[in-house]
Amino acid sequence: MYKAFKEQARGRFQRMYAEVNRAENTYFELDLTATPLDWYRGFALNYLGSDSALYYFKKAELKNPFHIQLLSDIGATLENHQQHEDAIQYLQRALKIIPVFPEAHYNLAIAYYNTNKFPSALNEIDQVVLLTEDYQRSVDAIIRKNAELLYDSLKQDNQKERLNYYMKNLLALREIHANSKKSQIPFLSILEDSCTISKSVKN
Repeated sequence: MYKAFKEQARGRFQRMYAEVNRAENTYFELDLTATPLDWYRGFALNYLGSDSALYYFKKAELKNPFHIQLLSDIGATLENHQQHEDAIQYLQRALKIIPVFPEAHYNLAIAYYNTNKFPSALNEIDQVVLLTEDYQRSVDAIIRKNAELLYDSLKQDNQKERLNYYMKNLLALREIHANSKKSQIPFLSILEDSCTISKSVKN
Protein backbone atom coordinates (compact mmCIF):
# COMPACT_ATOMS: atom_id res chain seq x y z
CA MET A 1 0.00 0.00 0.00
CA TYR A 2 2.92 2.33 0.61
CA LYS A 3 3.87 1.88 -3.04
CA ALA A 4 0.24 2.46 -4.05
CA PHE A 5 0.17 5.73 -2.08
CA LYS A 6 3.35 6.88 -3.82
CA GLU A 7 1.86 6.14 -7.25
CA GLN A 8 -1.36 7.95 -6.24
CA ALA A 9 0.62 11.04 -5.22
CA ARG A 10 2.43 10.99 -8.55
CA GLY A 11 -0.81 10.68 -10.50
CA ARG A 12 0.17 7.31 -11.95
CA PHE A 13 -3.17 5.61 -11.44
CA GLN A 14 -2.56 2.53 -13.55
CA ARG A 15 0.42 1.67 -11.35
CA MET A 16 -1.54 2.59 -8.25
CA TYR A 17 -4.25 0.12 -9.24
CA ALA A 18 -1.66 -2.61 -9.78
CA GLU A 19 -0.03 -1.97 -6.37
CA VAL A 20 -3.40 -2.14 -4.59
CA ASN A 21 -4.04 -5.52 -6.23
CA ARG A 22 -0.68 -6.75 -4.95
CA ALA A 23 -1.42 -5.55 -1.43
CA GLU A 24 -4.79 -7.19 -0.89
CA ASN A 25 -5.12 -10.57 0.78
CA THR A 26 -7.66 -12.37 2.96
CA TYR A 27 -6.49 -10.53 6.09
CA PHE A 28 -5.98 -7.10 4.56
CA GLU A 29 -9.14 -5.77 2.93
CA LEU A 30 -9.11 -2.44 4.80
CA ASP A 31 -6.13 -0.20 5.50
CA LEU A 32 -5.29 1.34 8.89
CA THR A 33 -7.83 4.15 8.35
CA ALA A 34 -10.62 1.58 7.75
CA THR A 35 -10.63 2.46 4.05
CA PRO A 36 -11.46 -0.61 1.94
CA LEU A 37 -8.86 -1.41 -0.68
CA ASP A 38 -11.69 -1.53 -3.20
CA TRP A 39 -12.07 2.24 -2.69
CA TYR A 40 -8.49 2.71 -3.87
CA ARG A 41 -9.27 0.59 -6.93
CA GLY A 42 -12.33 2.70 -7.65
CA PHE A 43 -10.34 5.91 -7.12
CA ALA A 44 -7.67 4.83 -9.61
CA LEU A 45 -10.20 3.61 -12.18
CA ASN A 46 -12.21 6.80 -11.86
CA TYR A 47 -9.15 8.87 -12.82
CA LEU A 48 -8.46 6.44 -15.65
CA GLY A 49 -11.98 7.10 -16.99
CA SER A 50 -13.23 3.57 -16.42
CA ASP A 51 -16.90 2.80 -15.78
CA SER A 52 -15.74 0.07 -13.37
CA ALA A 53 -15.05 2.67 -10.67
CA LEU A 54 -18.64 2.52 -9.39
CA TYR A 55 -18.45 -1.29 -9.17
CA TYR A 56 -15.46 -1.11 -6.82
CA PHE A 57 -16.93 1.76 -4.82
CA LYS A 58 -20.05 -0.34 -4.21
CA LYS A 59 -17.91 -3.32 -3.20
CA ALA A 60 -16.07 -1.07 -0.76
CA GLU A 61 -19.39 0.08 0.71
CA LEU A 62 -20.16 -3.49 1.79
CA LYS A 63 -16.97 -3.47 3.88
CA ASN A 64 -17.42 -0.01 5.41
CA PRO A 65 -20.86 1.57 4.83
CA PHE A 66 -20.00 4.58 7.02
CA HIS A 67 -16.87 5.74 5.20
CA ILE A 68 -17.51 9.41 4.41
CA GLN A 69 -15.21 9.79 1.42
CA LEU A 70 -16.57 6.59 -0.06
CA LEU A 71 -20.20 7.68 0.25
CA SER A 72 -19.36 11.04 -1.31
CA ASP A 73 -17.49 9.36 -4.17
CA ILE A 74 -20.38 6.99 -4.84
CA GLY A 75 -22.72 9.98 -4.91
CA ALA A 76 -20.47 11.90 -7.31
CA THR A 77 -20.07 8.87 -9.57
CA LEU A 78 -23.82 8.25 -9.65
CA GLU A 79 -24.31 11.92 -10.50
CA ASN A 80 -21.87 11.58 -13.39
CA HIS A 81 -24.01 8.65 -14.60
CA GLN A 82 -27.13 10.87 -14.48
CA GLN A 83 -28.58 8.87 -11.57
CA HIS A 84 -29.47 12.06 -9.74
CA GLU A 85 -31.85 10.82 -7.04
CA ASP A 86 -29.58 7.95 -6.03
CA ALA A 87 -26.66 10.38 -5.92
CA ILE A 88 -28.61 12.71 -3.62
CA GLN A 89 -29.37 9.85 -1.22
CA TYR A 90 -25.70 8.87 -0.92
CA LEU A 91 -24.55 12.43 -0.40
CA GLN A 92 -27.20 13.04 2.23
CA ARG A 93 -26.02 9.87 4.00
CA ALA A 94 -22.49 11.23 4.10
CA LEU A 95 -23.66 14.55 5.53
CA LYS A 96 -25.71 12.85 8.23
CA ILE A 97 -22.48 11.33 9.50
CA ILE A 98 -20.33 14.47 9.16
CA PRO A 99 -22.47 17.56 8.43
CA VAL A 100 -19.44 19.73 7.66
CA PHE A 101 -17.90 17.52 4.96
CA PRO A 102 -17.23 20.07 2.17
CA GLU A 103 -16.91 17.68 -0.77
CA ALA A 104 -20.30 16.13 -0.07
CA HIS A 105 -21.94 19.58 0.14
CA TYR A 106 -20.40 20.54 -3.19
CA ASN A 107 -21.42 17.30 -4.91
CA LEU A 108 -24.93 17.58 -3.46
CA ALA A 109 -25.20 21.15 -4.79
CA ILE A 110 -24.40 19.85 -8.28
CA ALA A 111 -26.96 17.07 -7.96
CA TYR A 112 -29.64 19.53 -6.85
CA TYR A 113 -28.72 21.89 -9.69
CA ASN A 114 -29.08 19.10 -12.24
CA THR A 115 -32.55 18.29 -10.89
CA ASN A 116 -33.65 21.95 -11.06
CA LYS A 117 -33.70 22.32 -7.26
CA PHE A 118 -31.87 25.63 -7.43
CA PRO A 119 -32.61 27.00 -3.91
CA SER A 120 -31.41 23.70 -2.42
CA ALA A 121 -28.32 23.84 -4.63
CA LEU A 122 -27.55 27.34 -3.36
CA ASN A 123 -28.01 26.26 0.25
CA GLU A 124 -25.55 23.38 -0.20
CA ILE A 125 -22.86 25.29 -2.05
CA ASP A 126 -23.03 28.04 0.57
CA GLN A 127 -21.82 25.49 3.13
CA VAL A 128 -18.35 25.39 1.59
CA VAL A 129 -15.69 27.55 -0.06
CA LEU A 130 -13.30 25.89 -2.50
CA LEU A 131 -10.50 27.76 -4.26
CA THR A 132 -11.03 26.22 -7.68
CA GLU A 133 -12.34 27.51 -11.00
CA ASP A 134 -14.93 24.70 -11.14
CA TYR A 135 -16.30 25.80 -7.78
CA GLN A 136 -16.63 29.44 -8.88
CA ARG A 137 -18.31 28.43 -12.15
CA SER A 138 -20.74 26.29 -10.15
CA VAL A 139 -21.54 29.14 -7.77
CA ASP A 140 -22.12 31.51 -10.69
CA ALA A 141 -24.46 29.07 -12.42
CA ILE A 142 -26.43 28.44 -9.24
CA ILE A 143 -26.90 32.09 -8.27
CA ARG A 144 -27.99 32.93 -11.84
CA LYS A 145 -30.63 30.18 -11.78
CA ASN A 146 -31.91 31.46 -8.44
CA ALA A 147 -32.09 34.96 -9.91
CA GLU A 148 -34.17 33.58 -12.78
CA LEU A 149 -36.58 32.06 -10.26
CA LEU A 150 -36.96 35.45 -8.60
CA TYR A 151 -37.51 37.15 -11.97
CA ASP A 152 -40.51 34.90 -12.66
CA SER A 153 -42.06 35.81 -9.31
CA LEU A 154 -41.69 39.61 -9.58
CA LYS A 155 -44.79 41.55 -10.63
CA GLN A 156 -43.58 45.11 -11.12
CA ASP A 157 -41.78 46.08 -14.30
CA ASN A 158 -39.27 48.32 -12.52
CA GLN A 159 -38.28 45.40 -10.27
CA LYS A 160 -37.80 43.15 -13.29
CA GLU A 161 -35.79 45.86 -15.02
CA ARG A 162 -33.44 46.14 -12.07
CA LEU A 163 -33.15 42.37 -11.69
CA ASN A 164 -32.41 42.11 -15.39
CA TYR A 165 -29.47 44.45 -14.78
CA TYR A 166 -28.15 42.20 -12.03
CA MET A 167 -28.57 39.09 -14.18
CA LYS A 168 -26.42 40.70 -16.87
CA ASN A 169 -23.84 41.88 -14.34
CA LEU A 170 -22.15 38.82 -12.84
CA LEU A 171 -19.91 40.88 -10.55
CA ALA A 172 -22.98 42.53 -9.00
CA LEU A 173 -24.62 39.15 -8.42
CA ARG A 174 -21.42 37.83 -6.85
CA GLU A 175 -21.31 40.83 -4.51
CA ILE A 176 -24.88 40.26 -3.39
CA HIS A 177 -24.12 36.58 -2.86
CA ALA A 178 -21.03 37.43 -0.81
CA ASN A 179 -23.10 39.81 1.34
CA SER A 180 -25.67 37.07 1.80
CA LYS A 181 -23.09 34.63 3.13
CA LYS A 182 -21.47 37.25 5.37
CA SER A 183 -24.74 38.45 6.88
CA GLN A 184 -26.40 35.01 6.82
CA ILE A 185 -29.45 36.55 5.16
CA PRO A 186 -30.89 34.49 2.28
CA PHE A 187 -29.49 35.46 -1.11
CA LEU A 188 -32.93 35.86 -2.70
CA SER A 189 -34.09 38.16 0.10
CA ILE A 190 -31.17 40.53 -0.44
CA LEU A 191 -31.56 40.33 -4.21
CA GLU A 192 -35.28 41.08 -4.05
CA ASP A 193 -34.70 44.00 -1.68
CA SER A 194 -32.11 45.35 -4.12
CA CYS A 195 -34.69 45.25 -6.88
CA THR A 196 -37.24 47.31 -4.94
CA ILE A 197 -34.98 50.35 -4.72
CA SER A 198 -36.63 53.12 -6.71
CA LYS A 199 -33.64 54.02 -8.79
CA SER A 200 -33.23 54.07 -12.53
CA VAL A 201 -30.75 51.58 -13.87
CA LYS A 202 -28.63 52.11 -16.92
CA ASN A 203 -27.81 48.86 -18.71
